[in-house]
Amino acid sequence: MKKIDVSVQSYNKPESLIFTLLTLHKNCKESIDTVWINDDQSEPGVMDKYHKLKEKDVLFPWKIKTRVNKNRVGWWVSFCYGRIPKYASIVFILKRIVWNFYKNKSFFIDVHDFRYQWAIDTTDKSELLIIHDDVEFLGDVVRSLSESLEEQIAPGISGDLGQCWRCRYKNEGCTPSKIIQGHRPDQFWPVTKKVGGEHKWACRINEWVAMVNVKAVREIASSENVFFGNCDDGGDTGAYWFSQLISKKYSFRDPFIYQNNTNQLFKHWDGGVTGHSAWVDQGDGKNKYDPKKLSDRIYREFDYEV
Repeated sequence: MKKIDVSVQSYNKPESLIFTLLTLHKNCKESIDTVWINDDQSEPGVMDKYHKLKEKDVLFPWKIKTRVNKNRVGWWVSFCYGRIPKYASIVFILKRIVWNFYKNKSFFIDVHDFRYQWAIDTTDKSELLIIHDDVEFLGDVVRSLSESLEEQIAPGISGDLGQCWRCRYKNEGCTPSKIIQGHRPDQFWPVTKKVGGEHKWACRINEWVAMVNVKAVREIASSENVFFGNCDDGGDTGAYWFSQLISKKYSFRDPFIYQNNTNQLFKHWDGGVTGHSAWVDQGDGKNKYDPKKLSDRIYREFDYEV
């Protein structure tokens, strides 16, 4: 049976990440070989929870690999020394490396500090499932995404096409299903910005649940110095990368549009707060991560103490 690997980024929400993996294991156990957990310099104690998960063999027969970033990547654009993308001007580069020095005391980051890049470079599989740490899996999402990827002529990525809430073309009747069917809102797509204040790269396959062709991701990283997990050129994770995928004539699909079963396969997610605001509280006090609530649910549903 063909197997895939999984890559997930960790930051201060180990209970949420473990719950995500337990639900994935429940529904896709036989399809997965290795889970790559890359931690973005969480607080002390977080990695211990992953080591315990591995030692207890709770996710048998999966292999669990863990790594801690040398430098934080957060949710901002970072650069690796000698691997600067072509779009970046000297002024932009200087601004970003000064920001990184302010955050990290380092001008550049290691190439494997980029989200998912450690798994992308190290996996021996042809397909890699990329997920967030706040997803509840309800069905066999691996099969759905893998079949969608393999049906493509020049497979690149399959997943949930979106960020429409950020896009001007939503008000003009553009939808993910129309994009999948070949509609292009204008000649400059996937650029979505026309006036100041709009998002430049609103259209992408969202990386909270996506299957990528490892060969395609490696080629874009090698030729363009554009990494799937970076927030390049003012876009969210993988958004500018999506434009490079299209420019290289790789294809993309969203199987959830046709199957109308997103809520049957996964939730992102009703048990917590999504996005950057869920990473502790970002200091705004609006959203609070509740580890006890998740720990209790894990014990109740999976008989495991985090």
